[in-house]
Amino acid sequence: MSHGDDPDASSVIPWTAQLDLDRPCGAVSSGETCWLLSDFPAWNSVIHALDIDLEETVPGTLRLRFLPKAQEKGDYVTAARGASVVVSSLLCHHLCIQEVYLRCAISANTPPAQPSFPIYMRRQSSSPASRSLRLLRVTESPCLVYKCAAATASAHLDLRDMDAVIGLETLYINIGRFSQSFASEIDALLERNRNTLRSLEIFEARPGLYKLRMVQDLTACKFLALKSLGNIDTVMPDVEGMVSLLRGSTALKDVTVEPMLPRQLLLIAKTLETNCCLTKLSLHVMSPYSIEELFGALEVNKHLKELYLCSFISVNLTSNAARAVASALENNNSLQTLCMKGPYFPDGEMGQWSKALSKNCTLELLRMRCYYFPVSEVSALCKALRVNKTLKTLKLWEVRGSEEER
Repeated sequence: MSHGDDPDASSVIPWTAQLDLDRPCGAVSSGETCWLLSDFPAWNSVIHALDIDLEETVPGTLRLRFLPKAQEKGDYVTAARGASVVVSSLLCHHLCIQEVYLRCAISANTPPAQPSFPIYMRRQSSSPASRSLRLLRVTESPCLVYKCAAATASAHLDLRDMDAVIGLETLYINIGRFSQSFASEIDALLERNRNTLRSLEIFEARPGLYKLRMVQDLTACKFLALKSLGNIDTVMPDVEGMVSLLRGSTALKDVTVEPMLPRQLLLIAKTLETNCCLTKLSLHVMSPYSIEELFGALEVNKHLKELYLCSFISVNLTSNAARAVASALENNNSLQTLCMKGPYFPDGEMGQWSKALSKNCTLELLRMRCYYFPVSEVSALCKALRVNKTLKTLKLWEVRGSEEER
């Protein structure tokens, strides 16, 4: 492996003499199980000092984790240089490593600190220009290597060559905000793996101007989650690519959006009217608007089996929306699981919901927070559910009232 960017790489830390960093992967050279599968416990005893560890997950393959902890290091620069060399060497030499967990800075997204050390995903001076991975989890570390490091004593580790990964099945990205260049790099990664990627989860804490364009082309994707911080009222995950994928995909089964604006909920509701593949939907709903359209879509959708409405607690339902909920619960013939944090129902509307649930013939699990429901209405709901023939599990929590009433 070449470490030409760092002339001091050969003298990183004295203990590197204990590691054969340039020995080729046995799984590549001989077609047999790599020697590292036997040696990784001994490696761990050395590299744990840098918060790096190896673990066998699937027989014959390894997981590499580099998750710097919030603890003090005697020499941050030396530790960062060592981590750069060891992680890069393992990734560049060992195709037996098929799962990678990294916490590091992203050079395309964060102004580099000095000194700065790269983590390479592939060899820099030879072919092939790609490397296979089954799983990649990248968490952006905004404060460089070690969170407790003072600004004057920290060191910067940045990830390179992510778009060189092929064969990817699971991708998780946790980032503060996409820059234009990093969004382009992720799009290139998605395009290269559009036929293999099965699970994609993106957490962008504070979404900005730059969006991912390739989500809509992930034809093999079964699970898709787009998330951001839940305390921002105007900036939410971009769902347009997800909606486009929902319209045409026959593979996508499980979707999560946290949080979302009413216009985004409306887009998903319209898609649900014709979608025939999605079976699980989790939404972080923060407004009563478009709730009526969502449950109206559920009245005609014949395939969704699980619905999770998070943060529904803050929603004040209109009478029309409450009636739409009741109508969907009475007429939907596919939904088996409904979990929601109980919203505010207009006076008298809870009774319609109880009546609808008594007639429902598919629901098997109902879970709901009842803090804002009078105990009398909760009692009426329980009585109505006695005649329901399919419900197997009922979980009602934070029911108000005296111990005797509850």
